Amino acid sequence: MKEIAPRDEAGQFKFPATTDAPVKHMIGLGARLLAISALETFEVRTPDSVDPERKYPDAPWVNTKVRDVGTASPIVARTFMTAHQFLHGNWEKGSRQEAVLECVYGLMEGLLHCQAVVDELREDCKRLEAIVVESNSDGKRTRAVINFPVVDRLNARCLDFLIHARGALTQQSQMVGLFVTLKRHHSDIRYLVKNELSADAKLEPLASYLASWFDFADRIVDLRNGLEHAATTAKKTYVHNYVQRGDKSIVAPQWQLHGGQEEFILSEMQYTVDSLVQMAESLFLYCFDVTKPAFPPIVIVGVEKPEADCPVRYRPHFDISALPMVSSPVPPEA
Repeated sequence: MKEIAPRDEAGQFKFPATTDAPVKHMIGLGARLLAISALETFEVRTPDSVDPERKYPDAPWVNTKVRDVGTASPIVARTFMTAHQFLHGNWEKGSRQEAVLECVYGLMEGLLHCQAVVDELREDCKRLEAIVVESNSDGKRTRAVINFPVVDRLNARCLDFLIHARGALTQQSQMVGLFVTLKRHHSDIRYLVKNELSADAKLEPLASYLASWFDFADRIVDLRNGLEHAATTAKKTYVHNYVQRGDKSIVAPQWQLHGGQEEFILSEMQYTVDSLVQMAESLFLYCFDVTKPAFPPIVIVGVEKPEADCPVRYRPHFDISALPMVSSPVPPEA
């Protein structure tokens, strides 16, 4: 009898969790298996994914935590978890489904990074503002502001945020090409709409929806280009740290495009993340709706009260009213 290799034997392991939230979702993604609780995400790799050629009989299982965010995050729920529940069992299986999930997962990671930049910057601003208030509230008259706030690496943080926000736009544009047949993938939604989607009447709702985001997308691209390529573009992005005014007020960090209006950085960053999540969620649903199979008949329904542990806002629903109904035969008379 052939001896069983250690890699093939039964075993058990624990996730390196730091909370009591149970793992409720196990989702395969390429060679990875994602284990997701409400508060954490883990990644599992089997011996066959670590050593696909099976050269080593004792190849290990790999089990690690990849982030302290789980399905309770609206970003995770409204992007990746929404895509998974709609594609699982309701759409064609195979490489195209996997490609869509991989794309949405990458999009989700970019949005989580953007939100992390916002959260870190917000906490730093609160800390700096508390210090300056405390340092200048002793009642002594002075012409100097003690411990004037300065955000560390503000330009770098802004560029980091804008690069990932631009990346989220690119991934959404390319996601469309995983649902509908295009001449090629596009990173510019304006080009995608005008040169690809507008030619197909069936895709008009999708084209109209994307067109409503043109100005928003242009703003992100211009801010990113104006900061990253300031030496070679006329529309530069200027980043202003805290500013002291003559009336003794202190203005929070702002940015502006050359010739444009100053906007508070934190406010626009958060608006950008929220809008990108809204765009990603709705764009996926538009793409699913125009490419879903005729059978079984699926409709998209809103969730009246999203769950706190996984606040998805839409679910696929089996539409029984769309099925052909056959009348029951009349029983013969006795």
